[in-house]
Amino acid sequence: VRPESEIQPKIERKEANFVRFKTENFSKLFEFSLIGFNDPESGVAFHRWGVASLNASTPDVLNWIVTAEKKFLQHKAKLPTRTWLKVLVETVNNAGLSIATESMGFLIDESIPEIQVPLSVSDAVGQLTPDWLVVDDVITVEWVVSDQESGVKEYWISLWYHDTGRITFEPIKIPGLLNNFTFHNLDLKDGGNYTAQLVSCNRAGTCIRQSVSVAVDTSPPVTGHLAAATDSAVDLGRQTEDGLAWKDNQVNISWVGFQDPHSGIDRYTIQMGTTWFGSELLQETEVEHSDETVISESSDVPYVEIEADSKTMGDNGSSNAHEAPIQMASLRLQRSLTPGISFFVHLVAINEASK
Repeated sequence: VRPESEIQPKIERKEANFVRFKTENFSKLFEFSLIGFNDPESGVAFHRWGVASLNASTPDVLNWIVTAEKKFLQHKAKLPTRTWLKVLVETVNNAGLSIATESMGFLIDESIPEIQVPLSVSDAVGQLTPDWLVVDDVITVEWVVSDQESGVKEYWISLWYHDTGRITFEPIKIPGLLNNFTFHNLDLKDGGNYTAQLVSCNRAGTCIRQSVSVAVDTSPPVTGHLAAATDSAVDLGRQTEDGLAWKDNQVNISWVGFQDPHSGIDRYTIQMGTTWFGSELLQETEVEHSDETVISESSDVPYVEIEADSKTMGDNGSSNAHEAPIQMASLRLQRSLTPGISFFVHLVAINEASK
């Protein structure tokens, strides 16, 4: 009597085209299950199974193994990786007759997915400077991950607030074909640091984790003041000697009070002219911010190092921590100044987020 099956004999595996291997005691644990093998007349005596290369008709990788189990068969076997295999199964009834079947091809993939381009915050959405966002409702991240053996099956992506550990965007699963994701409708806080986390998994169930952080500053710096002893400047005791002085085409400029509580001041731009926003005396020139020393740049002369005051003095002689040290720059103009000339100084503070 030939064994029959109420359901066509087949092998059911945990992954559609791949077998996952687990590491236990430094051995490989091979798992699969059988369904539908049945003989109503004489009953099933035993099963035997083996592993073969994809084009073989008999086991040439792992020889026949006899078992009475049907589901979740396990065997410690060292099978080759990066090659297509299949499982052969033969079921024998108590009358000695048998029927054979085989699984679909599968690939053993022990490697983790490969990061080709690390996870990063896209500079196309909300970024003027790397690592700083100037928007508070959206973050776009991008990456490139591949897996030559089994391919990338899926990603899990999430967003959390670094300062409190609070999850801002719960982990969600996205298809393995994607290489970017946008977090929408967020409520990001100025000065906050946020971390996006990406888990990439291949079809064999092996995953790799990576993360990237970005800070937020949507506001411009607080406006400061020119700190100079002139007829038009109020006397607050914060003037510095030669803070606004000139000789020929050389001019000293000093200022105080520009600050940014979120990202800090990165640099300043200065231009000078005889009209409002004019620049015929000095084209826009960048000056670095420093808490100790300001090195000022003129387009046609070397850097001139000017020491900044170590503290800012108020009317009562006490230091004013809110204004930070007086900044001072010595600049060379495009032409010499003459007595009685009026000119405008246009000073802009730029924070670390480039706002």
